[in-house]
Amino acid sequence: MDIWAWVHDLSRELRKSGRAPLADMIDRLPGIALGPNPDAVDAVVPELVAASRELCMPWLQVYARHWEMQAKVNEHGTTILTDAVSLFEFAHRQDASDCPQSICVTQDLGRVYAAVDGPGYAAERIAASEETLDRIDPTWPCFCCISMEKTSALRDCGR
Repeated sequence: MDIWAWVHDLSRELRKSGRAPLADMIDRLPGIALGPNPDAVDAVVPELVAASRELCMPWLQVYARHWEMQAKVNEHGTTILTDAVSLFEFAHRQDASDCPQSICVTQDLGRVYAAVDGPGYAAERIAASEETLDRIDPTWPCFCCISMEKTSALRDCGR
């Protein structure tokens, strides 16, 4: 599964329809989120979320909020727990659950739970990981990430 195909297709369509700045934000977001100044996502994510609502594209919101979680989990783990749970619930809505990034949201939730209290949230992390692994197969790049989240949770609870 190419989890990026829809992102590239969306960027291409946005450029064709005259919305190149929006396409640029979509393309740049992962680099911004993982770059030296992860707080820079604060300038991009609200615009992408607003565009997702305007364009009725919940997948774009899942994508934007996932990269926001990736940027903030290491520095703001305990303060973003509510956001991580909210994103996980949003990504599991019927109109968003087929988005490939909805799989990545499980990693976000697991990382935030681990930052807050790894052993205390181990059961929740294992359950979320198992539910997600049941939806994908080992050919997905995400399979490794989610397996690592499950392994981390198992280790935190002594299993």
